[in-house]
Amino acid sequence: MVDILIRDIDPETHRNLRIQAAAEGITLSEAAKRTIRANASKPVQPFTLERFRELQAKWKVTAPVDPISDAEWARAIREGRDELDARDDERAREWLAKDR
Repeated sequence: MVDILIRDIDPETHRNLRIQAAAEGITLSEAAKRTIRANASKPVQPFTLERFRELQAKWKVTAPVDPISDAEWARAIREGRDELDARDDERAREWLAKDR
């Protein structure tokens, strides 16, 4: 199991979740897990150029946008993941260095 810490929940959302949990006779943590599971199991719409155009029209964005190839999307995602991995590795090294 992995732990998740959620910060900066607005008071109204926290209150509503607490009320739902009490009504079902479960803990706040279990109610939060249920909500997360329900949302995580929903199908994710892939972000395609077509979806981008829909959002662009919805938000009335008028600036011209050059199409981005699948390879460019993949490269950007890989670079972002690599950057996050490097940060995680650095944090782990710092954490391990503190314990020694």
